Amino acid sequence: MKKQKEFVLIKSENDVAQAESQIVELSQRIEFYLTEYSVELLASKMSKGEFVVPPYQRKYTWEHERKSRFIESLIFDL
Repeated sequence: MKKQKEFVLIKSENDVAQAESQIVELSQRIEFYLTEYSVELLASKMSKGEFVVPPYQRKYTWEHERKSRFIESLIFDL
């Protein structure tokens, strides 16, 4: 059986500080916000062509029964 080599990296405090400084320097802040839209507003925007699903959007994942229950909840205002 072949013996695997073990690598141990010994870092000085200066190396660690330098690496942490590089991480902070190269980090980027991602800003986002959440918005809730009513179904009526989304339907209106889609019918007017103001809301478009981009071609890179993931495939449909809801099974038929789940979609049906969602539509039912909209109809009965649940």
